[in-house]
Amino acid sequence: MKKWYLFPALMVLLFLVNSCQKEYSLENGFGLAEGTLASELGECLPKTVGGIFEAGVALTDSNYMDVTVNVLTPGTYTISTDTLNGIYFSATGRFNAMGTTTVRLRAFGTPLAEGTDNFIVSFGASSCAVAVVTLPEGAGGPATFTFDGSPGDCQTPVVGGVYGVGTPLGTSNTIELSVNVSVIGVYNITTNMVNGISFTGTGVFSETGAASVTLVGNGTPVASGVSEFATPGTESCTFTVNVVGPAEFSIECNSAYIDGSYDVGVALDGSNYIDLGINVLGPGAYFITGSAGGMTFTDVGEFLVPGPRTVRLLASGTPTTEGENLIPISGGTFPCDVTVSVNPAAAGSGSWAFTQGSLSFNGVLADLTLDGASAPPATILEFNGDNGDGDYFFFTILDIAGGIQANETYTTTANQTASNTAFFRFESGIDATTYEAGPISAPPIPLLTITVTSHNTTTRTIQGTFSGKARDENDVVRDLTGGTFVGTY
Repeated sequence: MKKWYLFPALMVLLFLVNSCQKEYSLENGFGLAEGTLASELGECLPKTVGGIFEAGVALTDSNYMDVTVNVLTPGTYTISTDTLNGIYFSATGRFNAMGTTTVRLRAFGTPLAEGTDNFIVSFGASSCAVAVVTLPEGAGGPATFTFDGSPGDCQTPVVGGVYGVGTPLGTSNTIELSVNVSVIGVYNITTNMVNGISFTGTGVFSETGAASVTLVGNGTPVASGVSEFATPGTESCTFTVNVVGPAEFSIECNSAYIDGSYDVGVALDGSNYIDLGINVLGPGAYFITGSAGGMTFTDVGEFLVPGPRTVRLLASGTPTTEGENLIPISGGTFPCDVTVSVNPAAAGSGSWAFTQGSLSFNGVLADLTLDGASAPPATILEFNGDNGDGDYFFFTILDIAGGIQANETYTTTANQTASNTAFFRFESGIDATTYEAGPISAPPIPLLTITVTSHNTTTRTIQGTFSGKARDENDVVRDLTGGTFVGTY
């Protein structure tokens, strides 16, 4: 018996492929996002400037401004600054959920002159000032400086954080050192490694004279006691860090208090945490953590005296599994479990990511449709994604038999009248880079495989992986690796 549905299904696929456009966000009715760059107290949320800004040197992807946004209404956004000294910062994209998030604004242009420029970054009715320092022409090279106290002990080093045996160092483990700058420029400081840890710091000195640098710790201490570190160079100095032994304590998981909202696909923030009762038996450093379902809860510190107390484990990550998630809490004498309830993903939430060589791309779901009515019993899935850089991510898969089930694979070179087939396309929002693979690609068609790893029809969530080959904008075949996607329809 002839399967006449194959032909209309193929026509639907080709129609979708040829009609995919960047206007999808407007056509699907996404409105404008609403939010603010300030806290409830009216104070500007954190901003970070990255990269070296040098007069007369064109800016690249390494030049950016990260801004923190409190999203009040999801939707499309444009966040930008004014133009000063020949440069500006801008980003477009879509917020999928309410809450606090960080957006990277790319820098454009070429700085005209050295100096400090106070840019006004705006989003909606809110605005904040961000200072950007531009070095003189030719000053983008290495700085010349000496450490105060060299060649002996570093002068008044400021040690931040707790250092405990077996506890990995984090961003709170810092050393602040005083320096004297004779030639402005870029600095890159790395100490020697002692007791399993070291300290590093990079940045720019924009003025000569007295200054300070902050080095961040790396590694995990292996033994208690005082460790001495030396800064690099002939004009170096030394400083010490005291590593304490591990504390003895028990965890009372039945006392756990869980705060915050937990939803599949929504990143956790400062409102998500677990308060735990602790009984300290012996003073020392502690590292309490637990991970499951894409979520991690952690607290690091030092118990100075025995007795009962409460610690707060801050959450990070993005929940991946709805329902009751059992979080195994470790770090004490008697580990235990805490249950965190995760809500189903909201319709339209999701993410995507892949790597091409040394380049990594990722973003969020813009729209996901599952069509089983246009050419039954065949089913077509269409995934549209974007990100703050303006990148466009798209794929569609056609299941000849219908359904799109878990553990099924779809290839760009499949026989469309007999096998599951796929089409993939990526367009960079920063340059002319594109990657494409599918039935309408120039022969020979690159082989890219998309695998559906899970399809929950109750929560309407589908996720999977992809990898293989695709043609770039110059018709060169490239390898795409580590591809992942998840979304709700």
